[in-house]
This record gives sequence, structure tokens and C-alpha cells, in this order.
Amino acid sequence: MTGGSRGIGAATARRLAAAGWSVCLSYRSAQDEAHAVVAACTAEGVDARAVQADVADPEAIAGLFRAADELGRLGALVNAVPSAPRVATVSNVSVPKWRAEILIAALDVEGLCASAGAACSSGVGEASPVLRALYPNEPWRAESALRLSLGPETTDDEITEACAIVQRVLGRGA
Repeated sequence: MTGGSRGIGAATARRLAAAGWSVCLSYRSAQDEAHAVVAACTAEGVDARAVQADVADPEAIAGLFRAADELGRLGALVNAVPSAPRVATVSNVSVPKWRAEILIAALDVEGLCASAGAACSSGVGEASPVLRALYPNEPWRAESALRLSLGPETTDDEITEACAIVQRVLGRGA
């Protein structure tokens, strides 16, 4: 998880841990907060770690991925860096070895609505050109992108259920 020491990123890390996911999160400068999130995650019985990494530094991101690899197979990538330009209620997750359209269909069967791209690209059957530009050497990020949106009425219970559904679907394999 890029980010995760505070705010929505920390809440997401805690919810994923409560749903049984191991968590590897990055922080730029909030070391104490990051370690508190790791402690909360490990209290849920999962492996967790925090890695100091500035997402603007490719070497630091490589270190984050090495740390995540130590936890086992990467199940999902959550981009939660608060300084990254994005809509606060939208999270993009890239899921290795999954094609976005298959993952979205599987989530839909379970009752979870998600999309593969921005709302402005509705109906477009190709991977996000923005993600392709951001990660030109990692096409899987665009091809497996999952967009989850939250609204002001979204409850904690709905977020917990969404995490459980995603975990259930990913547990079946690509």
C-alpha cells in the first residue's frame, strides 16, 4: 500500500488486516503513525510492516515492493498516498494476474460494484491510458486496475463487507 500511516490509508490498512490480509504500507515521514497502524494490523493476527518510502523515488518504491514480497504473493496494490492527485473518495487498486473485466464481473456476481477506469471512460473497453503512462514498464497495473468509489453515505460496515468480498474473489484465483 502506498501511504497508509494516516487517514483513509490507515483505515484501509486496518480494515484489510481485519479481513485477514497481510499489509505492507509505506510512509514518507510519519514513522510513529505508520508503526501504530502496523501494531493494529498485527493485533488482527496478520503480518504487517511499514517501509519508509517516498513514492516519487523509484528506488524507494522498489524497496517497498521487496518488503511486500517478503509477506508472500501480492494480492492487491492500494494507492493511498494523500498527496497524490486523486479524488478523495476513489481508490484504484491493481491486482496482479487478474484482468480487470474478469475481476469486475466476479465482484459483480458477489454484489460489489466496481469499475476498471475513470467515470469519464465508461464504456471504453481498454485499459486506462493514464495508468499506462504512469507505469509504462508495468502494463499489468493498467490491465488489472480496479476502481472503488465511496460516497458520503458509505458506512464502515459496507467497507468491511467490500473488503471481505474482494478477499473472497481474489482467494479463488485469477
